[in-house]
Amino acid sequence: MASIGGAGAISVTRALTETDDGVEFKEPKSRRGRRTISLPKYALDALEAHHMAQQKLKALLGDAYQDEGLICCREDGSVWPPAAFTSAYRDLLRRRNMKNIPFHHLRHAHASHLLKAGVSAKVVSERLGHSSVSFTLDTYAHLLPGMDEQAAQQAEKMMRAALERQESAAPTSVN
Repeated sequence: MASIGGAGAISVTRALTETDDGVEFKEPKSRRGRRTISLPKYALDALEAHHMAQQKLKALLGDAYQDEGLICCREDGSVWPPAAFTSAYRDLLRRRNMKNIPFHHLRHAHASHLLKAGVSAKVVSERLGHSSVSFTLDTYAHLLPGMDEQAAQQAEKMMRAALERQESAAPTSVN
């Protein structure tokens, strides 16, 4: 579960699991699962609007509102069971005539796009809450073809710049 933090970030502090007995909160899978993630302005704006709507519902319902500090919850603030969330997500896709993409694939898409854009695997690993960068790289390495060639091009660029600086700094001889 997450809460909106300060300075344009969201904090993941707990996980929700669905069991035969219902739903319950638990600790994230790893210590890195507890994390704060910076968000882009458009996401912060959407979350702020959502939070304001939640506050209106909370005021209307008064004591009947079950404040669990959740971002995604039912209108009365109670926990939205994962299976019900998945059904609502599928209904949304259907209403929008969108391809049925499993919700968890959005997480993979986020990681994939960040890695393809050149974001450090360490940063991506931290955003996802993976226990190690090696897990992130093992999971997403297939998305990074051409990175070795990019490294060679960067090395070339740096070496040429260093040689040019050296040549321009060298004293010139006068005949």
